[in-house]
Amino acid sequence: MSDCCGTTSKKRIILACSGAADVGALADRTARALAKDGKGSLFCLAAVGAKVEGKLKEFMSADEIITIDGCSVGCAKTMAVNAGRTPLAFDLGALGYAKGKTPVLDDVVCEASSTIALKLGGTAPGQTAVSGCCS
Repeated sequence: MSDCCGTTSKKRIILACSGAADVGALADRTARALAKDGKGSLFCLAAVGAKVEGKLKEFMSADEIITIDGCSVGCAKTMAVNAGRTPLAFDLGALGYAKGKTPVLDDVVCEASSTIALKLGGTAPGQTAVSGCCS
């Protein structure tokens, strides 16, 4: 459920790839932009993969898990599934961002985060759902 600003009242966790490729960096920065805009909370992918007990409890209690992977290898999605959750998964490669050919610039991060925000429902980062609602 979203409020007028597009933020969620669900406990939504965002896990992002932070791989060595440009699209891994883009996945990480996209997740940070979404979290900053209230679309969910960042969560430590390494803690999920390492099965850190206290972190897994918090992870399992989330209403919704979002994964953002830079490429089709899908490490973030796979870690969420291996931990017992089925995420709403985004692959930046499938969204048109090519590995080795994607500059990780602010406008590219804005474009990627806006695309995902709209797919999550609500508004793109920096926009309001109802004119003047969040000003």
